[in-house]
Parts: sequence; structure tokens; C-alpha cells
Amino acid sequence: MRKPILNQKYFVNKHSQLSIQCLACKKTRTFPVEFLRERQQAIKVKCSCEHTFTIDIEFRKHYRKKVNFPGRYRLATASVEEVKNCTVADLSLGGLSIKIINDESIEEHDELIVNFKLDDQGHHEIERKIHVRHIDQKDRVGGEFIDLESNDPNGALLFYFL
Repeated sequence: MRKPILNQKYFVNKHSQLSIQCLACKKTRTFPVEFLRERQQAIKVKCSCEHTFTIDIEFRKHYRKKVNFPGRYRLATASVEEVKNCTVADLSLGGLSIKIINDESIEEHDELIVNFKLDDQGHHEIERKIHVRHIDQKDRVGGEFIDLESNDPNGALLFYFL
């Protein structure tokens, strides 16, 4: 017995278009999707071959990987002594999200400095400045990297995703 195929995830290209391939007939169709940007749920698609399936549309620029790295963070304007513990929950080439505990001092649009080690063979240490894009229930902070080259001279983060 074959396992049912779960939702397929599709990434929107830089022209706000999406190319979807039918699982049954392998036919591919490309269409604009900017009008779907605000939708959070899965989209049901029906191919011309009558096959129906569900897709998730991802508008992110970079693939996001779930991780569980211990880390440290501080406000960019704070002193080094004001560093606090966090857990890096997911990571991409463009940003990350961290789990924090009871820190009411962080607000959207703040800049944080986040430090953590990858679980790669070299256990490369990464330190990045992020722009806080969202805060969920005061315990999860999502941010976009500001300094794409800082403290990663060997490109360890890039190689982590290869």
C-alpha cells in the first residue's frame, strides 16, 4: 500500500510566479501568485487531468531549516555583559528565529546580536546581527540578517545548507 502524499511545498520565484507540477500527469503550469501572499492556509489545486492535490506556498527567499542550537543574544545597543541565553529554532541564509524566556525588552524593529554554533563537523561559531521582524507571544523572535558576511569568513552558514 502506497503512503498518501502530503502537501507539497512550493517556493515563489523572484518574479512572484509559481510553477506547479501535477503528481499524476507530471504536467507543469506557471502562474502569478502575488494575490495569494496574505493567505496562510494550504491551497487546493485541480489539474486539467482532473487530479486534485493540496500545496503550501512559501514566499520566503531562502529555505528555512528547523534546528535546535543553544545560543546567546543581546540588543545591539546593549553591552556584552547583558547577553542572555536562547535557542535557535530555525535557520535560513536570510535569517533565523530564536526561542527566548520572559524577555519583555525586545520589540519589533530592534536589532539583536545572536551567537550560536552550528552542528556541522567544525562546530563553526556564527555571530550575526538581526533585524527583529516579528515576536510571537513574547517567547519566539524572528529576524532577518543585517550583516550577511559578519563573523563567517569561511561561509560556514552557506555550506551548512548545501
